[in-house]
Amino acid sequence: EPQKLTFLSVAVFFFFAMANSGPLFGDLKDRKEKMDAKYDKELEKSLQGWIEGQTGTKLEGGFIPGLKSGVALCKLMNKLQPDSCKSIHTGTMAFKQIENIGKFLTACPPYGLQSEYLFQTPDLYEEKNLTMVLITLDNLRRVSEIKAKGGAVEAVKVAGSVLIPQGKALDANAFPKKPAPPAHNMYKHDGKDVANAKAAEPGGAYGDLAERLAVIDMKYDKDLEATLKKWIEHETKESLGNDFHEALKSGVVLCKLMNKLSPGSVPTINQGNLAFKQRENISKFLDAAKAFGVKGEDLFQTVSLFEGTNMTQVQLGLQALKRVAASK
Repeated sequence: EPQKLTFLSVAVFFFFAMANSGPLFGDLKDRKEKMDAKYDKELEKSLQGWIEGQTGTKLEGGFIPGLKSGVALCKLMNKLQPDSCKSIHTGTMAFKQIENIGKFLTACPPYGLQSEYLFQTPDLYEEKNLTMVLITLDNLRRVSEIKAKGGAVEAVKVAGSVLIPQGKALDANAFPKKPAPPAHNMYKHDGKDVANAKAAEPGGAYGDLAERLAVIDMKYDKDLEATLKKWIEHETKESLGNDFHEALKSGVVLCKLMNKLSPGSVPTINQGNLAFKQRENISKFLDAAKAFGVKGEDLFQTVSLFEGTNMTQVQLGLQALKRVAASK
């Protein structure tokens, strides 16, 4: 029978592991520095104002220090979805703060946030990937705004819980295994090893993530891209150039498209290069597309376009919009 671990033993293990973790070296250090370079201070400021406005509490010590205990995150979820975090631990004990973060993460999918856009506890508590923390909170804010406008966002069912409930036994085999580098010739596309090519990119993905991204890339339809590009250029009278992703990333063209299809559906369009303003444009487009009649499940997530993580779904979302427009 697999060895059983209590919540307390797991928490103590993580506490000592973090207490004894040293500095990063080599490739891991390089990738961490690249993630830090992508960190959006303007988005942080915007999210801090939103969280403080929702909870009525200032984030002590700044954005990340104010979130690290998990208390503010649990209060935020309780404001958005009452009683979703039933008990919140105060104090400075590491495993209790980790449990708070776990409760927050567990409450997000039932509220409607896709699990693939959730950060992992070490991303915040050990500051492993603060950009992912921003992405999670930005998407959570968007879901809350949709609900505030009367929109429906379905709960996301996940297998298992992000939280390890206190008093419950945990199978040691339930811990996620550390991803291994992708196997040679795992996927072939046009004679190329797509998964390994992904891993070779700066800050590239490894293991299962690289495989999933490779599969997504293989499904990308260049002919459909050409069709959608021609349609968008015709409707907006804007030239998209040769880079479809780059042309759409700011959300400006998409907002103009929606205003052509449904005049006034996006009253204001943010200009400029601020990342959080561009993401806001994409969110405005997505809201307007739903109001226009596109089903939510046919659309993409903001991060799918902005980070280019799932351009196949972006294609499908735009194709659905084109189909609805043709029916009107």
